[in-house]
Amino acid sequence: MRMLLATFICCFIASLPAQAEFNLTTGLNEASRQQLVRILGLGVNNKNTSIPGALGTDHGLEVSIANEFISTEKVSQLIQDKGSRNTLFYPKISIGKGLYDRVDLFIHFIPYTATLGLSEFGGAVRLHITRSESSPLVTSAVLGFNSATFNNQLNTQGVSLDFSMGMQWDYLSVFSSVGLAQAKGRFVGGTQGVTDTLTEQSERVSSFHFSVGALGRYNIYFMSLALDHYYQPVYTGKVGFYF
Repeated sequence: MRMLLATFICCFIASLPAQAEFNLTTGLNEASRQQLVRILGLGVNNKNTSIPGALGTDHGLEVSIANEFISTEKVSQLIQDKGSRNTLFYPKISIGKGLYDRVDLFIHFIPYTATLGLSEFGGAVRLHITRSESSPLVTSAVLGFNSATFNNQLNTQGVSLDFSMGMQWDYLSVFSSVGLAQAKGRFVGGTQGVTDTLTEQSERVSSFHFSVGALGRYNIYFMSLALDHYYQPVYTGKVGFYF
């Protein structure tokens, strides 16, 4: 059964749509660079899309794959690829493990493809604050971090801290979170770079973060949908299973 599930995940990855190569325009000034980090750097940050309850008290291991969609309409004039001017979408693989009764660890990454030119790696630590067997309410704090590369033109590092609250039943969970996110972006300089100064430039931005979503579960399988909002919305659809 688990071999079949692994095969399913591999087939799902292979069937995901791929965009044309992602390219930024050249001559980016400070305002343009900051806007790109707000949309892209924050957009690829960690997402809270798992069951609200602790994995350590369930099957213990979660394996999933998601498709994330970042609205890039506000920076469309700064992107050369027409297919990415309104929406940037990509697959993201995630693995979660319950370490202790109240602590979960997640790692996630975007598998690199030459057609997309985007790679990412990150993770999160979730600490459960309150839960009760007599109530479906669960609260937790989530610390997330990540690093991403956009076609070797923009490298970003992000960190986020969220307070999450959810309601979990046998077959359905709903959840939301609020917090702060920060991203730092480094733009490549030189004659082949994208900055107006022709030198490497770095920009740092921060934002309030809000998310809401729902998860449906049947046996060991689950599917979740979520909306995250920074400066622009990010939509996520995820499928996976538990061990």
